Amino acid sequence: MEQNFNPYSNPSENGLPNDFQPNGTQQFRRVIIKPNYFELFALGFAVASLLSCTVIYTAYMFAGLAILFAVLSRGAQMKFSPRAKKSILIGIAGIILATIIFVASFLFLLEEYGSLEGILRAGSEQMGIDFEEEFGILFEQ
Repeated sequence: MEQNFNPYSNPSENGLPNDFQPNGTQQFRRVIIKPNYFELFALGFAVASLLSCTVIYTAYMFAGLAILFAVLSRGAQMKFSPRAKKSILIGIAGIILATIIFVASFLFLLEEYGSLEGILRAGSEQMGIDFEEEFGILFEQ
């Protein structure tokens, strides 16, 4: 009966390691690395959170998904891979940038219109809504 030969598990005949070559170098061993799709999704969502930082809520959604997939990409390992760490950092940067843009735009509107009532009045005029009917009860004195 013939036995299949595996150079990586069968003992060598001359006492040298199986991957030893006559010229003193070791034979190249092929390592197959399976792609971690959670890392790829995390990086994609992190970049999407940065690109959509002017649309406030989508930036938060994409950043949250980026952080979630980066955590899930870890699996049973104790440490995050470098790509997962980058995804988490980019996701957090997307959240911070979106928050800064939101606060800055709200402060600009407060400076422009003077108060929240002024902002709502200007917005309701642009949309053709009667301010007193919709928001009047909120600003009665």
